[in-house]
Amino acid sequence: MQVMLSEKKIKKIARINESVNEYFHVHPTVNEVDAAHLMPLFIRKGIFLRDREAGLPIRVILRELYKTNQLHLLKDTIVMIVKRSYYFYRLP
Repeated sequence: MQVMLSEKKIKKIARINESVNEYFHVHPTVNEVDAAHLMPLFIRKGIFLRDREAGLPIRVILRELYKTNQLHLLKDTIVMIVKRSYYFYRLP
């Protein structure tokens, strides 16, 4: 099911992608990170205004991308879902 995303949401997804890529660049020994763990980074970058319910803002976006089969928009990472938690994995 392909759903058209707004231009604003596409830009937010691109900024998330850049931030995750930057995180992996700064932490070369880390191969996976819980998406909720990156909320302070996303807030510093202005992607989200604040964190609610331990990473809810990022989980909402990742869930929407998953349900609409558009996780490929996060080009520099792999997103895995494990028991309702979302993880970013470094690309091999």
